[in-house]
Amino acid sequence: MKLLLIFLSVMTLTIQDKRTVTADGTWPYDIQMDYYNTGNKGSVKAKDTATLTLSHLDGIVIEKVEAYVRSNKDAGTGTFTVTANGEVVATKEGPYNMWFGAYNNTDFQPLTLLDQPIGGVDELVVQLIGLVNSIHIEKYVIYWGAQTPKTVTLMQSYEVYTTLTEESGGHGVTLPELPGFADWQFVGWTPTQVWEVIEQPQVYAANTVFRPTEDCTLWALYGSFPETAPTCMTQIESGAYMYVNRDLNIVLADVPDGGMMAYAPLDASNDQLYYYVDFVSPDTAYIAHAFSLTPIGYVGNELTVAASPWLVYHEGEETLFYMIYENKPYILWLNIWHSHEYFYAGLLQAEPGPSPMALMTAPMSCGQPTYTCHPDTEDVEQVSAPSRTYSVPFGPFELIINNGKKELRIR
Repeated sequence: MKLLLIFLSVMTLTIQDKRTVTADGTWPYDIQMDYYNTGNKGSVKAKDTATLTLSHLDGIVIEKVEAYVRSNKDAGTGTFTVTANGEVVATKEGPYNMWFGAYNNTDFQPLTLLDQPIGGVDELVVQLIGLVNSIHIEKYVIYWGAQTPKTVTLMQSYEVYTTLTEESGGHGVTLPELPGFADWQFVGWTPTQVWEVIEQPQVYAANTVFRPTEDCTLWALYGSFPETAPTCMTQIESGAYMYVNRDLNIVLADVPDGGMMAYAPLDASNDQLYYYVDFVSPDTAYIAHAFSLTPIGYVGNELTVAASPWLVYHEGEETLFYMIYENKPYILWLNIWHSHEYFYAGLLQAEPGPSPMALMTAPMSCGQPTYTCHPDTEDVEQVSAPSRTYSVPFGPFELIINNGKKELRIR
């Protein structure tokens, strides 16, 4: 479908040397032009590449792209590729005589690379890869236009929340974030109005740029995600956990650096705070950062990136890790005072025993999520899950809970 344009402009980019083009005509205000030929100026021999990159185009519509080219006297083959916003939108491959009916080493002729409108373009790349000596480029001619600004109507339930109009066509609008409603969390904006579904419809996240192709309406989408609170491990079992000080509500964080680690506020939703604990026996375990798979170990009495066996003190909800160095126990502790300067997580010389330390699981879904655009209507009811199998992502892992039995798999 032809995109409606306010005006049509032409920019001509003439090659000056192997790294430079000069521009004539009209171009977007913030445009950045980059050209590089691995060969010489506009001459592209076999295995040479000439690449023109136009960026900061501000969402324009590209109507047509031409390259003015000539060949050698009786040879010249290459492949042109046109890419918009990282996606290939046109290719042109062949010997020169297939394009124009005969080889021509005298006159530069316009070769049409793209002849259909592409909207919302921020970056345009035109590349020629040489296959047989030689194709010569004189200039590029690009026909473009500014797209007509579009208006997006945002609905919150049955009421219009606001309307957003692009500053210029293709520029897009930034979608706002809304607060939750009772037990419903705001998910984002959907082009599909729904009342009660268990499969999430297409959604555009808040605080992102949405580029409409026409005037349209989006509805605020809400979700209900029933889940249980995180709990402390009471039975020795390998899995992904946070290593928690329950008195201070802080958890182990990051990976070893300079013999130490960090700690952070307890946040069960942050998958960067989870560690995979592999219990090889009830009193021995290996620890790795669950998201990066970085092992957590020790050398001497300092923490380091190494797969080291940790001794385990476990009683009820308490779990404490420690190691022995020079016949003394050192416990993995979260808030150690360093030289009257700062607190850190590290190895503290102390006897393992009763403490606030624990391994805490992630919140587990206990029902099917429900989505709606109308959380204030009485006819929306939460849908319970018939299955008792749940999946919780942890970086490269996936925690599967099937009727209470846990299994950690690599995703």
